[in-house]
Amino acid sequence: MSGLKIALMKKIMMLVFIVTPMVLGAQEPEQSGHSGMFLHAGIGGGSYFNFKNDSASGINPVIGIESKVGGFINGNFSVFLLSHVDIISFDTVTEFSNWVFEKNDERILLAICIPFAVLLDSQFFIGPGIAYYTSDVAPSFFIEGGIGYSSIQSVANDFYIVGVGFFSGLGVEITNEISISLRLLWVPAFAHSQWTPSKDNFITIVGFIYF
Repeated sequence: MSGLKIALMKKIMMLVFIVTPMVLGAQEPEQSGHSGMFLHAGIGGGSYFNFKNDSASGINPVIGIESKVGGFINGNFSVFLLSHVDIISFDTVTEFSNWVFEKNDERILLAICIPFAVLLDSQFFIGPGIAYYTSDVAPSFFIEGGIGYSSIQSVANDFYIVGVGFFSGLGVEITNEISISLRLLWVPAFAHSQWTPSKDNFITIVGFIYF
């Protein structure tokens, strides 16, 4: 009888050693709270809309790339610097020089004021922002907003804008490393620089996934 008990105990112990790692491995790792510095990069897609004379342009697809570097003030608030680029078109290389020198105006400054102007039609934004998280640990919803410098160029549509832009966003932080968000950028007519010929309102909506 004692031999049967010993054999049974060995089987139970072997079962425990086999099952325990499987259970622990299946458990979702606990997310740490919001603290310290962070650096996130995101990519996504959306559209820009050009509002002129109370009418809006149709859907104009863009590819969005952006980064956020900042830190948490506490578990619910963070401050960051947003760098954002929307690629409007890749057909600029052969057309840009002709477009710049077509008229005797300030277009020659575009290569300085608009990053990547020579390479592609794009919208560029850089500026500070603040975000609020509904929870101090992931998963969590968040909203954010800020203000900064914005520039837009479209050779195909023959316009460019340089001025002040505003951004807002809302999203879900799935883990500390992965989140999804919907970004809105607005470059209003009243915030254009004096040498921007266009006085249109420019709005971009892009969905992002962050890593």
